[in-house]
Amino acid sequence: RSDVKITFNKKYGVCRDKAALLVAMLRGAGLQAYPVLISVGVKRDPGVADPFFNHAIVSVELKKGEYVLMDPTDEHTRDLLPSGDCDQSYLVCRPEGEDLKVSPVQPPEEHLMRIKTTGVLSASGGLEAKSELAFDGVNDDAYRNAFSHMKPDDRRRFFEGNLKEALPGARLKSLKLTPEDMLDVSAPLQAELEFSVDSMTATGSGKAVVSLPWIGKSLGVVNFILGGTGLDKRKYPLRTEVTCGLEEEVSVKMAAAYANAVSMPSCSPVEDEGVSYRESCGLTNGTLRCAREMKLKVVEFTPAQ
Repeated sequence: RSDVKITFNKKYGVCRDKAALLVAMLRGAGLQAYPVLISVGVKRDPGVADPFFNHAIVSVELKKGEYVLMDPTDEHTRDLLPSGDCDQSYLVCRPEGEDLKVSPVQPPEEHLMRIKTTGVLSASGGLEAKSELAFDGVNDDAYRNAFSHMKPDDRRRFFEGNLKEALPGARLKSLKLTPEDMLDVSAPLQAELEFSVDSMTATGSGKAVVSLPWIGKSLGVVNFILGGTGLDKRKYPLRTEVTCGLEEEVSVKMAAAYANAVSMPSCSPVEDEGVSYRESCGLTNGTLRCAREMKLKVVEFTPAQ
């Protein structure tokens, strides 16, 4: 309405200007594009007139009443709509008006931290290994943003610290992080670590307890979210803002001194509407193969959940 005035702060003005520019460019390409006001953080009440939206993005109407949303403000994301803009109230600014809508929630499969570790375990318990990391969705966005502000030495120290947290005594031998230009969002964010650990076993009486090289204990957005879930009881809902998960595979070639498995870890799977978790371990032809998968499938958990 022309008689309603909204005051924009400096930060809001930046997103507003970028949204206006993108709308103009899309319309120049012949698309039905509109600016969008979105409330990031708190949903708005559709029954209450409320001008207090805090962000501006863009929509394109490809089918009648169906909008593709995109956020030109986030310079580090590979997604049209960053996960932080999901499950938020938004209003498409059409001259004839539009109903208040809620942005869609993306499945966790689009926001996984994927880790694959291969290595060799010596008879003395020393591990030589390589881990390949793929950052998908929100993981790409969050870590790319952080890495773009780090010097090469800082990036190396970051991975060294995470390795030592997961595997005490680990030494990072080499790090390859791509793309070299973190602002090149046309290429996915990936990392390759080569590392060694002097002792991964506790031995005695002809047996050895082997520690599993799970390096994903502190990597991935899912771990940051789970870090705030330690309460025994909750009074209010837990809002995570994003769906995400972790997929990790481990394959370790065992030295001939390790004849067979006396006991293997077991884990009962968890599967409900909000969370899924699976973990498996096995020894086949002298190779220890383990896998685990965790997914947070909703963006808000009730106290009961």
